[in-house]
Amino acid sequence: MISMVAIIMLLVLYTVSIYTDIKYKLIKNIVTMPTILVGIFLLSYQHGLFNGIRLFGIGLILGLLLEMFRIWASGDTKLFVAGGLLTIAIMGVADFSILFYLLAFNLFLYLIIGHVYTLSISKFNFREYRNRLRSNQRIGQIAGAIPIFISNFIVLGVYFLFSLLMG
Repeated sequence: MISMVAIIMLLVLYTVSIYTDIKYKLIKNIVTMPTILVGIFLLSYQHGLFNGIRLFGIGLILGLLLEMFRIWASGDTKLFVAGGLLTIAIMGVADFSILFYLLAFNLFLYLIIGHVYTLSISKFNFREYRNRLRSNQRIGQIAGAIPIFISNFIVLGVYFLFSLLMG
């Protein structure tokens, strides 16, 4: 039951967030904030209030670190936290390391997409590509909801694949 609610919420969260991030370059609080509260509630119901709040706090700190290093904006942090809490609820485990996996896949996607984009606007001329990297310009911009969405489903896919393989 909890997993089904979390799956439905996750799909609605990402559908709306990707649309608004692409169209308006904004992830709406009206979607992320209630989803965070539902995520905390679901985790608290599954694993106790302390674990629900602890997972929220760890996700928030990780998201704020990326904001501090100007990798993403505050809407992306809220989306990361909301998606992370629901992902953990779907998995049914109170393991904070899942948030680190989500973050790692997300950063990897940002790097790959940013460099592929920079290489493509450099017309695959490696000298121009290197000059663009050295110029301290922003080297690629993508709606943050997309890599956050992809990283969530990679983590879920890997988790369920290993669950099937391990029995």
